[in-house]
Amino acid sequence: MLRIIVFIVIGLMFFFSYILTPLVNLFTDYWWFDALGYDSVFWKVFLTQASIGVFFVIFLFFLLFMNFFLALRLTGTDKDNFEYVFGENAEGFRQNIMPLILIASGIISIGFSRIVLDKWVAFLQYAHQTPFNFTDPVFQNDIGFYIFSLPVYITFQRWLMTSVILVLIGTLFLYFVRGAISFYRNQFYFSPSARSHLFTLGAVVFLIKGIGYLLESYQLLYSNRGVVTGACYTDVHAQLLSYRVLIVASILGAGFFLWGIFQRSWKYPIVGAAVLVVISILLGQVYPSLVQNYFVQPNELQKETPYILRNIEYTRKAYNLDIIESADFPAEEALTPQLLRENDLTVNNIRLWDWEPLQQTYSQLQEIRLYYDFNDVDIDRYVIDGEYQQVMLSVRELNYETIPDQAKTWINQHFQYTHGYGICVSPVNVVTSEGLPEFFVNDIPPETKTPIFQLSHPGIYYGEKTNYYVFVKADGIKEFDYPEGDTNQMTIYEGQGGVPIGSLFRQALFAWKWRSLSILLTGHISEDSRVMFDRNIKKRVEKIAPFLKFDRDPYPAIHDGRIIWIMDGYTTSNMYPYSTQSSHEGMGNSYNYIRNSVKVTVDSYHGTVKFYISDPNDPMIQTYDKIFHDLFLPISEMPELLAKQIRYPHDLFADQSEKLATYHMEDPQVFYNKEDLWSIPLEKYGDNPQEMRSYYLIMKLPGEKKAEMIQLLPFTPTHKDNMIAWFCARCDAENYGKLLLYKFPKKKLTFGPMQIEARIDQDTEISKSMTLWSQKGSKVIRGNLLVIPIEQSLLYVEPIYLKAETGQLPELKQVIVAYGNKVVMGDDLYSALSTVFGESVRADAERVTVIPQDQSKKDESIESASIRELTVFASQTFQQAQAELRQGNWAEYGEKIDELENILNKLQIKSAKPVQN
Repeated sequence: MLRIIVFIVIGLMFFFSYILTPLVNLFTDYWWFDALGYDSVFWKVFLTQASIGVFFVIFLFFLLFMNFFLALRLTGTDKDNFEYVFGENAEGFRQNIMPLILIASGIISIGFSRIVLDKWVAFLQYAHQTPFNFTDPVFQNDIGFYIFSLPVYITFQRWLMTSVILVLIGTLFLYFVRGAISFYRNQFYFSPSARSHLFTLGAVVFLIKGIGYLLESYQLLYSNRGVVTGACYTDVHAQLLSYRVLIVASILGAGFFLWGIFQRSWKYPIVGAAVLVVISILLGQVYPSLVQNYFVQPNELQKETPYILRNIEYTRKAYNLDIIESADFPAEEALTPQLLRENDLTVNNIRLWDWEPLQQTYSQLQEIRLYYDFNDVDIDRYVIDGEYQQVMLSVRELNYETIPDQAKTWINQHFQYTHGYGICVSPVNVVTSEGLPEFFVNDIPPETKTPIFQLSHPGIYYGEKTNYYVFVKADGIKEFDYPEGDTNQMTIYEGQGGVPIGSLFRQALFAWKWRSLSILLTGHISEDSRVMFDRNIKKRVEKIAPFLKFDRDPYPAIHDGRIIWIMDGYTTSNMYPYSTQSSHEGMGNSYNYIRNSVKVTVDSYHGTVKFYISDPNDPMIQTYDKIFHDLFLPISEMPELLAKQIRYPHDLFADQSEKLATYHMEDPQVFYNKEDLWSIPLEKYGDNPQEMRSYYLIMKLPGEKKAEMIQLLPFTPTHKDNMIAWFCARCDAENYGKLLLYKFPKKKLTFGPMQIEARIDQDTEISKSMTLWSQKGSKVIRGNLLVIPIEQSLLYVEPIYLKAETGQLPELKQVIVAYGNKVVMGDDLYSALSTVFGESVRADAERVTVIPQDQSKKDESIESASIRELTVFASQTFQQAQAELRQGNWAEYGEKIDELENILNKLQIKSAKPVQN
């Protein structure tokens, strides 16, 4: 009875774990894909995995069973070893040997074939591959062979080798228990039939090994033996030769095994195996090592030069560095107030708000309630009142973890606290008198005076923090929408998101999926109810397209009254010949080819997901489009206004920048000696040095007529602080994806970020001010240093934030501007620029002459000045007075105050005069 109970329990556990749960997940996943309109994607993946599984199960089952069956037919039972192996259970095994063989073959084939299911993408790529129309330099195969075919061949060869070895071991065991193999007087004895069968399997193993050597010869294109990735001198002239010899040796070894059958001798198989082992050691290991150590290394540059050139060429192609356009940038000190006014769009969009302090400020000013959270701050650009303007955005998401424990009920989590609400938008460069950002969109409900930011559906049902399932359109219960005074506004979802869950069958399956009986017991689920799950936008897109990698930084855009998430999808491969592996941590380092071929949009209210092909020339996305034709749309079908919000992705640009630091060197000797190796510069953030991150700017590139959005990063020589170049990617539609590299003159010093930081530290006035603020209980936060190319010159800007030691509200209080040999700190960007250049640089202001140093001319200028000029004179004089005060020059300070009083008196008189018609 106990045995029956144990079998029942084991059977139920097997049913629930391996049958019911997978079936439930299959049904619920299908409903999820169907609700999004991607049921064809679901069936493509499901049927592909099923086909692969069935093929490999049948293949391995046939291989196992036929060999086991053959072993049974070739042996008798008069001298078996069942008692020796199975003891008292020997008779049961002897009588049931055929069913046991069937069961064992089935279990082994099912279990072992599951390994191949994860390779379903590779098999689909193989069946729908697209040529690259570019070949490798060693075997002259199209690159598509290595990306799409070689991984499948390697997988199948390894699986087949392991399968045949399993068959060999199983057959050997079966022959032993059947008595065809015996051990007597320290020696094994094999029956002729057993020996012939095992020799045949041994020959198959050798043939498969020969195929393995052929595939390994192709994998030399990823070798790391030489000075660069790829087949270098030793690989091409020694290792490749050894593989070719080993292929022949493997075939001969298989022949020796077959010859042993006819000769009824172990001598020939042993000789064949020994020859292969000796050749693999001498030719496969010793010979290449000798060539590398004694022939290549003493003349490494000479021998490796052709292969260095190959690595440079193929790595640059793999990371799209070969499309970079290079130009010289003189870094002249030629900026004038007039040039700044002509580049007013650049100056007006210099980012003063860093995302970290701004996120803290948003949290303090705009979270409204403890359960709201701003996950991060993103940057974008819009045309606002006719002006192209950069803005900072952050979505107000619901963070259920911060809700008080007493309110964390099942109903609250899954029926009421279903969504976040709204978004904050502020300009990158506007600061209030209190040092806080101004808002284009703020508060709950969202308030804005800008039509483009109007929101008709501000609910955030799908975001970066939406990590649990919720029910909408419930019966008898409304969702919490947003707080209003002491009460809460409630709502009923009106969108298209979620999976219908009205039927009892669906409720039962979801109850099992999430192990929640409450789903069946609650009375709030009606025929119209829907369940939203897998709402996290990253998980959402990865579930639909697991064959793509995605950028770590999704960013929101406001379009058609809703918040739309935009994500960058990448096609990647680690099988591009001669290309160096990525070392960027953003998406893992398991690839050596990358393209930003897909732009993904996720509607934060409806949950709809759309995939747009942004790089139709990429052979990998062409292949995926053949496989999942219903998944992808051409980028031309993206709504026009939404398409204007796409930008060059950060992770890709960072990866390309890391590669460019080395692979800008195209001369093999320079590359080998690393004579011109670059680094991403350091900057001081707060009190600590950190590696600079690329940043977005609106600026007019040299030679262009209008400003545009770019992503920019400077470079310094390795172990040096001066700047050597700056690299940028263009983001606007007509020039999207174009990469530019501007190099500074090597014979001229161009200040790098850390050199500017050092000059800021050494400025006595700035240092005194920072020390004073620190002594008054404020924490000084030095923001990101921005290098701003304008015309043929460079401007450096660094914001300064103050935060109370006990507070969490950073305030932007000062702006440091460096240009040429001048470093100035002002109350805002324009006052600092005015001090540097001696007059106002505002494009909307009248040109104002600098106050002359000669007192008589100075008085004359003040007498004839307009009201606006007097205002600027007053501002300049005040800044000069403050500078004298910080230096302790009390006499000069008094003189400046007297001058200021004189200017203010003149301003008062002119302001009082009536305007003459």
